[in-house]
Amino acid sequence: MMESGPVGGIIASAKVGLGLDFPNVISFDMGGTTAKTSLVRDGETTMSEGYHVGGYANGDPVMLPVVDVVEVGAGGGSIAWIDEMGALKVGPQSSGADPGPICYGQGGDEPTITDANVLLGRIGATDFLGGEMELDHDAAVRIIEEKLAKPLGLTTMEAARAIVEISLAKMSLAVREVSVEKGYDPRDFALFASGGAGPLHAVAIARDLHIPTVVIPRFPAHFSALGMLMADERHDFTRTYFAPLNGLDFDLLMEIHKETKGEADKVIGDLPQIDYQIQLDLRYVGQEFTLSVPSMKPSSGPATRWPSARPSTICMNCAMAITPPMNRWNWSAFPWCGPTGSMWAPKARAMARGSRLPIPGWKDCSSISSKSIGRVS
Repeated sequence: MMESGPVGGIIASAKVGLGLDFPNVISFDMGGTTAKTSLVRDGETTMSEGYHVGGYANGDPVMLPVVDVVEVGAGGGSIAWIDEMGALKVGPQSSGADPGPICYGQGGDEPTITDANVLLGRIGATDFLGGEMELDHDAAVRIIEEKLAKPLGLTTMEAARAIVEISLAKMSLAVREVSVEKGYDPRDFALFASGGAGPLHAVAIARDLHIPTVVIPRFPAHFSALGMLMADERHDFTRTYFAPLNGLDFDLLMEIHKETKGEADKVIGDLPQIDYQIQLDLRYVGQEFTLSVPSMKPSSGPATRWPSARPSTICMNCAMAITPPMNRWNWSAFPWCGPTGSMWAPKARAMARGSRLPIPGWKDCSSISSKSIGRVS
């Protein structure tokens, strides 16, 4: 169940995005310790052929098909600190759930992103969790001033703003990594914000990358749970076949395809309407990593479409992913939800314009308590 929570949010972003006519979305999930992002194209999640548990630098590699996720150490509990050169840093250390941020009043004594947001007024100290949990604004101010503002020669407001600015820069780079660095223009996507802290920072990130639309679901902290309920069952099969692409033995390749399909059919049994996705893992001569190129085997007829052959291209693997049909949710069974899953439709579509943080002359906006909105039991 590696990264099952964030991946659930990505799947929910893909499914809900299709329902809102946003087939191309960037999922952004910010929790208490990290922020994670992934790109969805045409309603399909982006896959990767490997993952490092614990991070790329020091983690353990797992060579399995996984949803491609980029994460950075910037969550609500990420600690702000000063390094040996006197520079302000944020994360990857985190206060976690226990003791948590200073403002939670549970013994935390390190300034965090949440504390900075409370100090800036971006999180209401008296109406947190609909007023059920009052935050210690004064303690956050005192420790940020003591540990950061005075050593840096800043006011407490400037120190808090710097904490949020640094965290936004880190998260913007993560979103850039899944989009710009892979050849996609973020302006062609909508940003789906989930997680407990995602909606608070999403518009500023969208503004940095000129993403035109930010979608905030009604229950962003529960969005990953929804995605796990909506996730498809999927099985992946891979066979190694090493050969130059312009010299492929297509009869042998078709035989590999038939054998792989036979293995898949044994796993899932006799089910109708199974979705088969066939790909060839290709690379250029001298290239270290492969690229998965979709191929197509029609359900009837002998014709098969393969990637065009180039003398410098090598085939490494023949892969097949199968998705059997699943029972879908009957949204009409939930009277508080509506026939189209409107419970999860966004409560706000914020255009990414305006200033990212309070500036001189900014005005307070009234907040709405969850008690005045009503609850779902």
